[in-house]
Amino acid sequence: MSSRTRALLNPRAAAPAFAFADRDPSPDLAPFVECHWVARWSLPAPYEQRILACSCVNLVVGTHQPGVHGVTTSCRSVVLEGDGWAVGTRFRPGAFRAFAGELELAALTDRVVTLPDVFGAAGRTLDLAIHAAGAERARLALLEDFLRARRPALDGDALRVGRIVELARAVPELTQAAALASAGGVSIRVLERLFRRYIGVGPKAVLRRLRVQAAVDCASSSDDVDWAALARRCGYFDQAHLIREFKAAVGQTPRRYAARP
Repeated sequence: MSSRTRALLNPRAAAPAFAFADRDPSPDLAPFVECHWVARWSLPAPYEQRILACSCVNLVVGTHQPGVHGVTTSCRSVVLEGDGWAVGTRFRPGAFRAFAGELELAALTDRVVTLPDVFGAAGRTLDLAIHAAGAERARLALLEDFLRARRPALDGDALRVGRIVELARAVPELTQAAALASAGGVSIRVLERLFRRYIGVGPKAVLRRLRVQAAVDCASSSDDVDWAALARRCGYFDQAHLIREFKAAVGQTPRRYAARP
């Protein structure tokens, strides 16, 4: 599992009946798209997949919850059953603003909005075409052609938001919004405004999700975790802070998550 698919918690639990993989976007779309992803399942019984998504918008077409998925502020569960599939595009932080038109990104937070509601008739046409295409390569090509047809352009603020989020990912010591604003060369008020316009949530929510995701990664990669050291490495005040925030986001303590099958 690559770092780009890590939003899935325990993705191998239903293997081989559930498969998930990511795909690189074409170079011309790379400034906007972090990755495309594909999922397919054939399940003898209902399967609950928990998702701790990044602070990014996803465009999804398939047999389960198609639409534009906004940034989520908590872990969510998806119950899959029978035979199904989905393809999606995960946009870079702030980049979906270029495709959103008059839609406010905050209106997408914790919501799934249908493709026609976001893109009009073109969204319905895309959905029908991808269902008819069948093959993964053809489906992803249709997604990319759809995005190109929107003739997107990143403005200066979108680029700044993307750089600031990448800075937060790269420097775990930036645990406070004020410190992130200073490192990004903007005031805290400007940072708040930019994040809400281009991501849909404020910088505190983004930093909180990055901290939890880093803790999930560490808990997933070792059978013998020094939880106090992990708390310091991921930017928590102490181990108790890590446990509280981890449990609130993931639904279980980090020790229990690390011990899962």
